[in-house]
Amino acid sequence: LLCPILKEANEEFNSSEDKGVGLRKYFKWSDQHHPKVGSFFTHEFNVRLGLHKQSATSFWSAPNPLLGSFENTENSLTPASPFRAVLGEQKFHNGVMLLRSKFPPLSYGWVNLKDKEYPTTNNPKTKPETPIKNWKEYMEFRGLSPTSVAPLLLHNVLTVYQMLNELDIQRGEKLVYLLGPEIELNMIPLFGELAYLMPDIDLTLVMISPSVKKICDEAKDHPNSIITKSPAIGPNIVVYENDPTGFGRIRIALYPNKKYFHEARDLPKCEAVLGLNAGIEAYVSWHPTLLQLVKTDIPFVVSDHSVVSIEGITYYVIPGLHKADTTFRPLGLESKLNPFHCPVARDVGIMVLPNINNGYLLIWRGKKGGIEESTQKYRLQYSKDMSQG
Repeated sequence: LLCPILKEANEEFNSSEDKGVGLRKYFKWSDQHHPKVGSFFTHEFNVRLGLHKQSATSFWSAPNPLLGSFENTENSLTPASPFRAVLGEQKFHNGVMLLRSKFPPLSYGWVNLKDKEYPTTNNPKTKPETPIKNWKEYMEFRGLSPTSVAPLLLHNVLTVYQMLNELDIQRGEKLVYLLGPEIELNMIPLFGELAYLMPDIDLTLVMISPSVKKICDEAKDHPNSIITKSPAIGPNIVVYENDPTGFGRIRIALYPNKKYFHEARDLPKCEAVLGLNAGIEAYVSWHPTLLQLVKTDIPFVVSDHSVVSIEGITYYVIPGLHKADTTFRPLGLESKLNPFHCPVARDVGIMVLPNINNGYLLIWRGKKGGIEESTQKYRLQYSKDMSQG
């Protein structure tokens, strides 16, 4: 059943002009396939550029990928990293920047990048009249050269932007929850970009995850930290705000009380729920969250590394949840290649299909907003299984 989808997805990735393989023509530095030195991927790419750091002042900070994350393992189906026996346990954890008294200057956070190689807090000369559709349009809007490697980090921010546009969240006062953030906690000031991209919005983006709770708990022993000194709106702690004159307003908040959305009982109803590189197949903690979102009719968009992961959610996770609860019927699911995926592939050499950070999107627009089931190719069997319940 999946073969036609996988074939079509591979063809799209290889033939697209503004995403997939086509991005290598625009970001020439992103082509990591070299006949003399072999292929290298995201982590190795950052190391070669001198960008991989583990500090409280670098937006590039990340745990050692060979050791995995120790912050969200209790609900993971993925086995612990075998490298821990040799290299030891993970020492760096996400969000240590938030234990500082203030965020570092952009020049510190971007490390080796020069001023004109990353977006600054200077207002753009113009406002986008229509949503920006791809990397080329974004780079031109922000006056960045395609030689800049800033997209290696900005794909997280731009993917959130794309998710909001998919749900037509573009103006007005909105509350959105971002579930599962880990490394995103190391680059919170970068989400200020959304204010320039969405000049008519007043957005509060609340982060909820085991990593968020861990750093909020740790902040109790740091009375001068960003977290401790930041104001609260209801149960959420607003740690960052960008409100440039003439553009949108963005606030980034942390939910400190629980690790998972479905455990929280004090959260106000939101406009939507998002998840970056969600790993819904691997993390069973997502399953009760999905049940709750559909029952309460909250639209959601998640990204994942490959079309296999996205379609696996559609064909295996969703029907499995439906068998457990027959009222669970998220009809109208839509998947697509994300135009703002990371330009460099992930460290998964055995994958024949594209495998990239924020590569594909799975969209549920709510009970009234989904596309007609009859228009979704190759999902007839899925629709039949759901209707037979």
